Amino acid sequence: MDGAFGHHGDAGSVKKEANKVANLVKSISKKGSLRNQVELYKLLLKDSLLDFIDPALEKITTSNVSIDPHLHEFARFLAFESPDRGPVKFGIALLGLIQDQQDLEK
Repeated sequence: MDGAFGHHGDAGSVKKEANKVANLVKSISKKGSLRNQVELYKLLLKDSLLDFIDPALEKITTSNVSIDPHLHEFARFLAFESPDRGPVKFGIALLGLIQDQQDLEK
């Protein structure tokens, strides 16, 4: 059940994690930096992903995030190629924001 009924972080740490994730996504969208991709991936491995995923996605949608060329490719990697559950979930969520018909079919 992915800890859905277990632990929940305090509001301050959730906001901090959400901001960090959103900032990394924005940076990846601009530069495609492998270092930032690895850092984000490590954050997505945390058990607390469900605590900060919604606030992070909200921040991403209100930021000026460019989908192509880097972010869309990275989201596809997370969703379709990652061996870890947290990154897969986040990749699917990003693809939901991107709304590319080919991704929806896959």
